[in-house]
Amino acid sequence: DLQGAEGYRAFEREALEEVLSEGQRVVIATGGSIVASAETYARLRSTCRTVWLSARPEEHLQRVLDQGDHRPMEGHPRALDELREILDRREGRYAMADRHVETSELDPAALVEELERWLGGVAAA
Repeated sequence: DLQGAEGYRAFEREALEEVLSEGQRVVIATGGSIVASAETYARLRSTCRTVWLSARPEEHLQRVLDQGDHRPMEGHPRALDELREILDRREGRYAMADRHVETSELDPAALVEELERWLGGVAAA
């Protein structure tokens, strides 16, 4: 709130660089808005294997609500429409990820299995 979107992007980039500098093998769960900074997203893609976990907009919104976060809906009667617009606008950048997995019909255990198989194949290649 204090520094706006540009401040957030700077903190996001700084946090990414700090994690990358540690040189450890880790899973980094970024926010979907990381693609808003072409430079930060390019850095992530050049140093990490990236996975775009997509879901239907309705599913995205329901997951947020299920976590107890009602901000997306409060005062936003068009929240779902706005989410659709955001996802549509970002789709081209998301598609630059190494892997795409549609998660709407996938339970977490199946997702983990799919990613383990993929990462095992990538490591062997």
